[in-house]
Parts: sequence; C-alpha cells; structure tokens
Amino acid sequence: MPPRPDTVPAGAFWVGGSDGGVFVQLAKEPSDPDQVYRAKIYYEKGELWYEGTLTLEPPNGPPVDIANAEAFSGWDGTQLILADGRTLRKAGQ
Repeated sequence: MPPRPDTVPAGAFWVGGSDGGVFVQLAKEPSDPDQVYRAKIYYEKGELWYEGTLTLEPPNGPPVDIANAEAFSGWDGTQLILADGRTLRKAGQ
C-alpha cells in the first residue's frame, strides 16, 4: 500500500496491489436500501475519482462488511469488486 495522501480520509482503506489500486471509503446510512452503499474512491495520489452510491449486484447474499478491506479485491472504474465475486456498481453502469 502506498502512503495515504493527506486528502484521503483516515477511514479509507487501500484496495489493490503493488501495481496500483485505489483508496476506498464506504458508508451506510440507516435510510439506505439494503443493497445501496455510499462511496468515495480516491486515486493513489489522493484525488477524488468517484463520489456517490454503489449498488450491490447480485443483491442477494449477506450484507457487505464495509469495514473489512479484505472483502474487496479491486476497482475497475465502474465497479468495486468483492472478494466473493459480487460487485458494488455505479448507477447506470
């Protein structure tokens, strides 16, 4: 993991490997539907890449443990890929 830039919140975690990745901050509000998560995705250097909601696909299965960095394996620009094969996808993607 690269050093955390000052612009990346302390609660964000690294998703990626030695060849690159992103910092991810996820949140869940009580009013959010079960399959919807709020996300901020930051480039390695700290610039904000994406801010908005992500939807779990497929929507069945256990809730996503948003505090467990090990539950995530990558970000491809439109979806956050979970280690169990599901995704958190940007709306309309």
